[in-house]
Amino acid sequence: MKKYVVLIIFLFFFLAVSGCVAPQYTRPVRRPAPVPAPAVESSRQHKIKRAPVEHPGRRRDEPRMQAQPRPRPANRAVANFSSQADRQIGQGQLNGAAQTLERGLRIAPKDAQLWSKLARVRLLQHRYTQAVSLAAKSNSLARGNRWLVRQNRQIMEQAERGQ
Repeated sequence: MKKYVVLIIFLFFFLAVSGCVAPQYTRPVRRPAPVPAPAVESSRQHKIKRAPVEHPGRRRDEPRMQAQPRPRPANRAVANFSSQADRQIGQGQLNGAAQTLERGLRIAPKDAQLWSKLARVRLLQHRYTQAVSLAAKSNSLARGNRWLVRQNRQIMEQAERGQ
């Protein structure tokens, strides 16, 4: 009986150690081929320098506000809901647009652009308090997107004027 216990322990130890040192088979990493840089024409070497444009209301030492592109939706389904809601708003189907945007928000509840569109729909439906709260929710999720924050402020101002 003692021989069997020693044999079982030996086999267990052997299997445990052999599993740890087994070779790992992985696929090699494929890297895309580098793209060569386009050749620069010699006639374009001299660039024309333009004088800085003075903007009224902005001091010379104040940094310029960078234009930000419109944010892209998180995934394709959310983009489909967003474009469908835009079509419904254009056709005057505000209830359908609100339902579509709410379905999109169930998929992506942290999408600031969908919250802003729903706030716009509520504004068009004359539900001003909801429009303000939805625009505030969008601002909290906007993460420094100045374009979207500006849109939400406009919604809030229009809702306050409408009340």
